[in-house]
Amino acid sequence: MAMTKVFFSDLKSGRCSSVVEARLLRFWEAKNVKRGGELMKKTQQTKPPTIPVVKLFPSGEFPEGEIQQYKDDNLWRTTSEEKRDLERLEKLIYNSVRQAAEVHRQVRKYVRSIVKTGILMTDICETLEDTVRKLISENGLKAGIAFPTGCSVNWVAAHWTPNSGDNTVLQYDDVMKVDFGTHIDALSHIGVMAEVDRILRPQETFIVSDDMEKIGEIEKMVESLKWNVRMTRSRYGGGVISVQKSWWRPTEVETITSAIASERELV
Repeated sequence: MAMTKVFFSDLKSGRCSSVVEARLLRFWEAKNVKRGGELMKKTQQTKPPTIPVVKLFPSGEFPEGEIQQYKDDNLWRTTSEEKRDLERLEKLIYNSVRQAAEVHRQVRKYVRSIVKTGILMTDICETLEDTVRKLISENGLKAGIAFPTGCSVNWVAAHWTPNSGDNTVLQYDDVMKVDFGTHIDALSHIGVMAEVDRILRPQETFIVSDDMEKIGEIEKMVESLKWNVRMTRSRYGGGVISVQKSWWRPTEVETITSAIASERELV
């Protein structure tokens, strides 16, 4: 059946003979309508995917996905007044989570279509991560890849990824587990530093490259941990900081004082 272009002005004046189902556009959807009432054509994703997801949803509202209701022993999470209040607080970040989830969905759909016997594991990871960067509009700690891609094969349970120059290929009978993450506004500096502290051993070094404002925030945090700042450089508005973890750990009194200070900041 051929598609006929219909204008809202025709519907209003009664000049349209077609039976049309139209829904009212909310205020934020007005940007999807041209002058004269003609609907703008919805942007379609390319193949391979290259268009940032945010451009596919100009309204700024991203798909909810499947919602599962609590039941049985977990029903109290729905009826509890405290849990409902906590839920309302979390709603502010739901749209960011849905944007990251939509990127994840589109990327894994594409990668499934290209993975074949004989493909290099490095090609799988690099293609996947490059696609994530494009679709999520990578922007430092605000948006990007949540963690290194894992593509563990057979008896390797998890957390393996090929290094540069690795010539491992996917064989016909291999069982591969792909693990990758996307994030929008999910990696705060405090969260990143907590993870770095967990992974890094004393005397080991890590390097961060970002704009100078964020570098300054990281420098303050590592100095509070009494880590050794080895190098800080500024160039063209960006910066690099090299930090060596020390053996220092807070005493019980310092930990309690810090916790009280953090609680007061939240009030």
